[in-house]
Amino acid sequence: MKDELTISKITTEMIKIPLERPFITHLHTVNAIHAIRVKIRLKNGLVGIGAATPNEMVTGDNIDTLKIIIEEVIAPRLINSSLANVEPLMKRLHTAVVANGPAKAAVDIAIYDLLTQIYHVSLNHLLGGSKQSMATDYTISIGKPTEMVEQAKKTVQRGFTALKIKLGDHSIDEDVESVKQIAQAVGSDVTLRLDVNQGWSYKQALRAFNMLADANLKSSRFQQISCVS
Repeated sequence: MKDELTISKITTEMIKIPLERPFITHLHTVNAIHAIRVKIRLKNGLVGIGAATPNEMVTGDNIDTLKIIIEEVIAPRLINSSLANVEPLMKRLHTAVVANGPAKAAVDIAIYDLLTQIYHVSLNHLLGGSKQSMATDYTISIGKPTEMVEQAKKTVQRGFTALKIKLGDHSIDEDVESVKQIAQAVGSDVTLRLDVNQGWSYKQALRAFNMLADANLKSSRFQQISCVS
């Protein structure tokens, strides 16, 4: 059984998926998803698939370095290792190279995909979870206030109950005004998450919070705020 669970081959391929609309943050504009898809094949024929998208502005990784690290650094460390002993396998993966989180993540996902096939369970149950569904948010990209409000309204109409609002390209007054307009447009039952991608300083963040409080937007409505540079 152990021999059947031995990794025989690891391959990668670049994939590109155009977005319906640009994904705009304070750091960059993304028009398509550029990712590396990883396939891990076992001797028994099972194939696990993982993928990762590098973000040079955030992690320093790009699509080329991601592919090279997987093929030339990680893969040689894992081939001929068995999934019958997962803990040492994962240790080899995560100590193969310093940093390079996206490359490790793609391979990690592929390994877990294989484990779900081996044990015939969902990833949820493999990790000890009991929920059958998970709520997520939808990101509202930076744009003109009217555009952001319209996108937020359409998103809520599709069934989303949480929105992540990208900010940071404009003044604090303009950013807060955009949040106020979105909050008014979508109603009080929708959770708002503000993500300024390092666009505000600590003092600017405090000023923005005070302005939101003055606008009677309760802090309990904001589940997550990421902003400080």
